[in-house]
Amino acid sequence: MPKAVIVAPWFGVESGGAEIALLKIANGLIALGYEVEIFTSRSIVPYGDWLENPEPNERELISGIPVSRFSVDVRGFDRYVRAVAALKDPKNMNYYMRDDFFRYGMTSCDLVAAVSALPEDVLIIGGPFYQALIHNVVSACPGRVIVMPAFHDEVPFYFESVTRLIRSARGLLLLTEAEKQLAIRVHGHAFDRAKFETPVLSLPYINETLVRDNSSSLTAKLLGDYMLYVGRLDEGKNITQLMQWHHAACENMRREGEDVVPLIMVGSGVIPEFKSQFVRFAGRVDEVEKAKLLSAAMGLVNLSLNESFSFVVFEAWQHKIPVLVHKKCEVMRSHVDESLGGYACETPSEYFSALQHFKNKTLNDILGWNGVKYADKVCDWDGFLRRLRGIVEVCS
Repeated sequence: MPKAVIVAPWFGVESGGAEIALLKIANGLIALGYEVEIFTSRSIVPYGDWLENPEPNERELISGIPVSRFSVDVRGFDRYVRAVAALKDPKNMNYYMRDDFFRYGMTSCDLVAAVSALPEDVLIIGGPFYQALIHNVVSACPGRVIVMPAFHDEVPFYFESVTRLIRSARGLLLLTEAEKQLAIRVHGHAFDRAKFETPVLSLPYINETLVRDNSSSLTAKLLGDYMLYVGRLDEGKNITQLMQWHHAACENMRREGEDVVPLIMVGSGVIPEFKSQFVRFAGRVDEVEKAKLLSAAMGLVNLSLNESFSFVVFEAWQHKIPVLVHKKCEVMRSHVDESLGGYACETPSEYFSALQHFKNKTLNDILGWNGVKYADKVCDWDGFLRRLRGIVEVCS
């Protein structure tokens, strides 16, 4: 049986979309006949102090997959902190600061050494690009690692380290055509012919066997019509701007004598300082409650600029719910343009206009069904397996 190792900075700690994507890839490899193991860090705080390294189990099973954990490096962390601080004014970042960002961030020398010691016939896949770990693994094993980068358009994406990552990777698992075109536009000189010609992977649904629950959640019953945000409460997700635009839109509705549409925000993290009477925080909810909230929402809104796929948009479409995204996020705008399953905005007035359209139930149903058809095509499990097999074969 062929063997594969998946390298992830965090695993089994709900660290976000990249972790879910790597789990889907692991499950796909298992379906293709691989024996899969996860190499990850001992850190259990992806959005806090990475250096908190609890004593690990010798080995554990997560979703039926063996997981080995390694200590996070302390050395150089102060240089990473300085590089992060300098991101506020990237024009003043010199080459060494840019290099420190991807050398001394979340990484593990022990994990890198374990990957380097793997037999040559073991398939190695890892990501995402934003953490130092995959850069150090690829640097130690040039030409061996297939990288799932999860690229998005923000300052570190333009650093020289990303060019080196692409050039030294065995192959790339790019999740959307928009992500691929972004990478080619900025780092195309690092692409060889195989990387240019490799098709995008896409990903299957988080929940392959979704059963739509027509019973309303208590929150939905109390609020009536509402918009929904689902995801991490983090400024990287552009949530303050979302709250500000939604507040302004609701103020406009109230001035014009219309019923306002509250925004429910589901997820954990840091609640912004900006406050609005039209925004309610529901905290973390379980999958059943999330499904109920999605099914009853007028629409899902996600104004994040840093997305390479966005599982939650496809979850909304599974529930026949249209979406509202930011035009400046190429991946999200591409999803909406291709699916005709929602709207894209880049100003408060465009956001307000989109909310007015969401009040039209007939139009919402049309957009929702458009989203269902697009999502079923993009997230088809059998198609995912065919693409994954093809990419692995091309990289072999």
